[in-house]
Amino acid sequence: MITTQNLIKILKNAGLLYSNRYSFPSLTLNVCHKEFDIDNFDHNLSVISKLTELDTDILSDAISRPLINVQFFSSETDAPTPVDNISDTWLALIAEPYLREKRKIFSDINNDEIRAIHFYGYKGGQARTTTLAITAKRLADRGLRVLVVDADIEAPSLHVFFNSAIPQLSASLMGLCDRVGEINPITAYSGQEGGSVELIGCRPSNTEFDIDFMAFALNTALDPSVLRRAFEKLRNHTANNDLWDIVLVDHRTGVALSVLPIMTAWPGSAVMSLRPDTLSLPATSIAKILFSIYPPFPGAFLSFSIDPEARKEQATGREGQVREAFLEVLAEAIEAGAEVYDEIDPDVLEKSFITWYYDRAMLESELPDYARLSKDNQDSISDLIQILGIDSLKRHTSIRPIQEKSKKAQQRTPSGATDSGWFIETRDISNLMQRSSSISYIFGRKGTGKTRIYREMHIRNFGIPLFAASDYKDGGLRSQSILSQELLKCCKGEFETFWWELLKCAFSADCDPERIEKEIKSSINEYKETAIPVPSSRLSLYSYVKTMYKPVIFLIDGVETAVNSKDTKRFVEALFRFLSTIQNDASLNEKIQFKLLIRPDLSVGIQNVEQQIAGRKVDLRWDEASIFNYMLAEIERNAWFKSNYIEACEKITINNVAVKEARLDREGYEIILHMIFPVKIRRNNLLTMTFLRTYFSDSVSEADKRSSFYPRVIGSFLEFITKICEHNPAEALDGDGRISHSVILAAFENATKGFIDEIKQELYFALNLTDDSDSNQLLVDELILSLAGMQTPFVLDDCIDKLQTKLGTAGVTVKALRDALRQMKDMGMFEIHPSDARKWRVGRLFKEALRMKYVR
Repeated sequence: MITTQNLIKILKNAGLLYSNRYSFPSLTLNVCHKEFDIDNFDHNLSVISKLTELDTDILSDAISRPLINVQFFSSETDAPTPVDNISDTWLALIAEPYLREKRKIFSDINNDEIRAIHFYGYKGGQARTTTLAITAKRLADRGLRVLVVDADIEAPSLHVFFNSAIPQLSASLMGLCDRVGEINPITAYSGQEGGSVELIGCRPSNTEFDIDFMAFALNTALDPSVLRRAFEKLRNHTANNDLWDIVLVDHRTGVALSVLPIMTAWPGSAVMSLRPDTLSLPATSIAKILFSIYPPFPGAFLSFSIDPEARKEQATGREGQVREAFLEVLAEAIEAGAEVYDEIDPDVLEKSFITWYYDRAMLESELPDYARLSKDNQDSISDLIQILGIDSLKRHTSIRPIQEKSKKAQQRTPSGATDSGWFIETRDISNLMQRSSSISYIFGRKGTGKTRIYREMHIRNFGIPLFAASDYKDGGLRSQSILSQELLKCCKGEFETFWWELLKCAFSADCDPERIEKEIKSSINEYKETAIPVPSSRLSLYSYVKTMYKPVIFLIDGVETAVNSKDTKRFVEALFRFLSTIQNDASLNEKIQFKLLIRPDLSVGIQNVEQQIAGRKVDLRWDEASIFNYMLAEIERNAWFKSNYIEACEKITINNVAVKEARLDREGYEIILHMIFPVKIRRNNLLTMTFLRTYFSDSVSEADKRSSFYPRVIGSFLEFITKICEHNPAEALDGDGRISHSVILAAFENATKGFIDEIKQELYFALNLTDDSDSNQLLVDELILSLAGMQTPFVLDDCIDKLQTKLGTAGVTVKALRDALRQMKDMGMFEIHPSDARKWRVGRLFKEALRMKYVR
């Protein structure tokens, strides 16, 4: 058997399909060949059979199907003129991708007109109408004028949620279709700041209209164009009258004939309700149609969880399968609307698959206040509003002309040792800063702010610098300094001795950071060319400890770059043994404490390290809320932003306490950011907030709870925006006064380049491609360059083979490459693919920095 879909493909591949048209209820395929005889069906079948090598009986069965007409022409001059035929039925639109090489159904989208959002359900009982009503109410409370329309002709219920009756024909969809002159929706809810919800019901509530309604339902089933004309009328009425800011439409489920006439009459984003199990998987073709209708904002998925114990952190295996399939559809729809085609990893769109959770507030009221909803459902509504691109409606800001020059903020250093601006205390950092904190080990990747915390601890007299990053100038022995290298030489490879001697020098200097280096110089002169006996340094500490009245906290940072790559592992192991000895020696532990800030992968494989750090460690992780609070702090300290986005910066200043404590909520920081940044990045058709959440994270998935952000990249990104805008102010802003998407992308590219350059400084010491340190640095550079253009996800062995080819005669062994990539994975640059354990993938931020390419 040949399906109609395959028939179309066969005719196209044979060069026979000339054009198509749709006339309710049939799809007509016009085929053309010089040997066709218009009046001889059997002859024409034989011609097609010869060209396609298919049996005529099979072809006859395929061509003779109901509602599919095939017309034969012997020349193109006889065939109808091809038309860009768009219809409003599932049959016509589902055939589109097979009838054309490139499918772009709607090209006349007016970005300035009132937005329409279409709520559609493949299956019933999936909280479609509930979510629509609560979303409408939430938007009204944010000051928007919302029109909701009940187009669920078979089971209208939207008015029930608003506890309203439809008093007259002019307040109903039925009235619109009957060409009633007036359009008089009822006010269903009065919100805040002038916002409101007005409702057009499906039918008048009066039972006297029952027979008319049944006739209306039958009429729209027989002639769906009735609905199209009604919504065209409503669309024109809305365009000509400043009555509403947005329109939400409640549709029927499944392949009901009412859906597409309405959506094609007023193209808009689709919110598609799905079951969280695999029963919804057959609807991917329907999703492709719905998401092709409004390319600027294709839409989102909505899934109702009936499990009262479910939380957003949980996802069953079946739900994961559904998410993966449908997010793939959404990714393709977004790609189709982008200015430049580039494949999007569906995991980036994780938040576009929204779950509505069982909520006891719904048992007390059909339409509870937003504040009474569970936190998870509040987040779901916020996600939906943002993904649909309506969270920034009616948000305006006072903008001055671009200032070509502004007072420069203090330049950054690679480690953050001298970075200025507000110090942001996340919950973990705040706990760390408590005097009673038992935390001794602070793990954080490059760019997560370890050295900034180190400096803050020193400034607050919370600890004494013992060992510091190479560019820290306020005390302690600096990593990579001449003095550090000299002391290491004196220790002759006994790294544990190095730490004992350093601690002894600190006590000899009476724990004065400015005198420690002087004591180290004395020790170096004393022990030069001789081995330093371990006991001499360690035993001498006891005499110092006896004279101490209170404990001393020492700060250690910069360990990652202290020695060359082949010695890094031994150096770190020695440090952990040194700290373990202090930790387990009661007489020392009573008076000597420490705070070690170190990259987490360096502790991997150290013997008994888990017992050593148990209850004493914290992982520095910047989640979404904390990083966006940090971004606001960086904007506030930047003179260019303060000159050009006055109202936004004033809002930041007003909320400075919440920002510094990283607790300004999502709605608060998003409102401010939307004053500065556009709603979306036109080049790749992604929402700007999705871009910021995913492209600056070290994980691909937006919803990955293990992901972290990097303050240094955010800060660098904002600095590059300043530089670009000052250099070329004429092209810095979009038409609405927000920063141009091209500036955002250019700044991001520059920030990631700078980030990978900083990462390389640690890779020089982390990767051991060869024993010679100078040659190792060159090979690390070549390895980074070789990763550019390679695809992700990837199979490790395949990646190694390709890298060996690219590196050519560099002489790097397979084992060295494998160890290097595994080390990079431990550093967070790569991760195991969540749905295919055989593959690795690069984190989103590192993908851009390494210039790797996602391939679906």
